[in-house]
Amino acid sequence: MTIAINWNQLVNAEKLHDGDRIAVQVQNGVVPPEQIQIELQLGSGVTWWKGLQASEIVLCQCQDSQNYSSSRVNYDEFSARTFTFWKAKTFGVHTHMYHLNDQNNHMKGGNSYLFQWIHD
Repeated sequence: MTIAINWNQLVNAEKLHDGDRIAVQVQNGVVPPEQIQIELQLGSGVTWWKGLQASEIVLCQCQDSQNYSSSRVNYDEFSARTFTFWKAKTFGVHTHMYHLNDQNNHMKGGNSYLFQWIHD
């Protein structure tokens, strides 16, 4: 079961349904306007696999010692898809946990978005 989350929960790094805390930092105007940059960083002590996707497009993946990943994608492709947060659960199964229900209200072309997975 995927859980809908909203932008403000990430801005405030609120505790999410499964105990996760994910924060977002935005840098405006750092990539061409037709692109969007997505970054994932694991916080101290966060282990197991984590990933960010735009529907079927894998954007970023991190696990254990690889604690940072970044990608750029065409903004039109990104905005037409659902932005999702994944993590490894029981037996390491990659599990679709959350989807951002208001991404197009807050995520715009030309910007970079760093998602810091602070706690899992």
